[in-house]
Amino acid sequence: PAPVDDKGSIEDQIRKGEEEAKKQQSARKILLLGAGESGKSTLFKQMISIYGDGINEEERKSWRTAVHSMVIESMQKLLSATSNFPESQGTHVPDELHDAREAVAALTDQDMLTPEIADFIRTLWKHPALQKTYELRNDREFRVTLPDSCRYYMERLQEAKLEDEEYIPTQQDVLRSRVRTAGITENRFAIDDTNFLIVDVGGQRAERKKWIQCFNEVDALVFMVAVSEYDQLMFENHRRNRMRDALDLFQHIANSRWFTDTVIFLLLNKYDIFKEKVKDVPIATTFPEYQGSNDEDEGLDFSASVFPPSFFPKSPCTRSSPP
Repeated sequence: PAPVDDKGSIEDQIRKGEEEAKKQQSARKILLLGAGESGKSTLFKQMISIYGDGINEEERKSWRTAVHSMVIESMQKLLSATSNFPESQGTHVPDELHDAREAVAALTDQDMLTPEIADFIRTLWKHPALQKTYELRNDREFRVTLPDSCRYYMERLQEAKLEDEEYIPTQQDVLRSRVRTAGITENRFAIDDTNFLIVDVGGQRAERKKWIQCFNEVDALVFMVAVSEYDQLMFENHRRNRMRDALDLFQHIANSRWFTDTVIFLLLNKYDIFKEKVKDVPIATTFPEYQGSNDEDEGLDFSASVFPPSFFPKSPCTRSSPP
């Protein structure tokens, strides 16, 4: 047989490799930073969905476990909170729901939804005691910390059989899910012939030591702050306010020598949760310097003002908050 000439195919591979390397070198690097649960990973997923290749069916299938965990965690935290309030508030779960309560409470973070457990959670969520507990989640005296997407997943379970083997998470199910980011995640996409590399890193304290690996050649830094967390404590330190932690972290990052010539965007996130919470939980409870009312716009202005331009004298900065 005649010898096979691989020269053309090798040259094609080299050319493709060079083109890919050139594309990577020309990509604008966007780094997402912020404290844990500020919404970085959700923004990351949204940008992939809108500008990248999207989240295909196979990838969405892989989020099934995370969705189940969110449903279970949401109900467990609700059940735990029911006993926080005086009996007169109507939040105590009646004896008739004892079996459902105990079954859900006994689940671990390794468990998946079964038909029985899913029905228990549906029944519990519809009961007035759980509805009242959710309604009082922002009570000043009895603090209740629930996942941001608690209502979404409870209502999603009412309308869909999330426990079925055939269930495939929707795009919205994936965006709403919460998995703590560990390590560094990257994705590439193009907008109007401009290539971008977006980098997401874990925001928990244990993950922050890895951030420096991503600090080289950053074109834009997006620092995210969950404004709804002004009254919440850190996951790793129950004495440390989340907003003040974000404030200190931002000051440190914005003044870093790594970002002298980097454009910094300060993104105030979770405004939808903030505007509901601020009606019941005064900002002054954790920020005594705030002298304003419970008006959401006034509160948002204050939240932006605690990150003054003097924090980043070296870098151009843009603040972004909902209109």
